[in-house]
Amino acid sequence: MVVVNLSCPFFKLVLNYKSHRHCADMGTGTWRLESQRNNANNMSVNLINQREFRDAMGCFACAVTVISTTTPDGQAVGVTVNSFNSVSLDPPLVLFCLGREATKFDDFLASGQFTVNILRQGQDNISNGFAADGGNFFQTMDSYTSALGNPLVPDALAIFDCETETVHDGGDHVILIGRVIELRHDHEGDPLIYYRGRYCNVSFTG
Repeated sequence: MVVVNLSCPFFKLVLNYKSHRHCADMGTGTWRLESQRNNANNMSVNLINQREFRDAMGCFACAVTVISTTTPDGQAVGVTVNSFNSVSLDPPLVLFCLGREATKFDDFLASGQFTVNILRQGQDNISNGFAADGGNFFQTMDSYTSALGNPLVPDALAIFDCETETVHDGGDHVILIGRVIELRHDHEGDPLIYYRGRYCNVSFTG
């Protein structure tokens, strides 16, 4: 399974804002100086060992989702993602991060819509299937479609059917923000959890 939330776009946005501000206030010479400083800062960030970064991010336990959409020729496709989060209650917005090397990357951007399927305990085979072959794994199950026409994972713990609002750069990923049009969830089920490179179950205490 690929952990996909491994970039921080906000740091880059701050650097770009500072560069443009100095360029407007002080001219081209300062732009060059500020750009060199930004490059140096980016180089220092890139010195972080990627394996250690991934391992540290693995300490953040999270639910597992399959993000699904439909290609222009009508094929149901999906990708396993754990970088999913809520953004806003009013309007209801969610986001997920999609790797630029993901299967059907262009189709996710072109479709203008997607569904977040939150997997439940015992659906690790579905997570693995979409991680290995997201372009074809829907063909192995009896799926159905949402109100927007997105394919749905059978018996998912929850689904959020979304129209894409905006897409933002996020390094080797893009960040897709979607407006929730419809949602469903099971009040009794428990989520599939991913922690330090393996699947886990929820355990309640107290």
